[in-house]
Amino acid sequence: MPCRHGNKSSLEIKFDISKLEHDIQRLQADLEFTHKQSMLIRKAIEEKENSMRELFLRLERHEEANSRARRDTNE
Repeated sequence: MPCRHGNKSSLEIKFDISKLEHDIQRLQADLEFTHKQSMLIRKAIEEKENSMRELFLRLERHEEANSRARRDTNE
């Protein structure tokens, strides 16, 4: 059965293996960093959504108070 790596020496094959190990480690680090970034982005989105909900509730209460004040003035 012919060698997949052609006529490469053991040293060259070991070097290729080392390069692949390094690439895998770098990709794993990139993946971990991306995951952490994703978590931070999700947290920021949740905080913005919570702020928006609070503002909607505040606006609703403000409009209800204004509506009551107008009714009281008209009566």
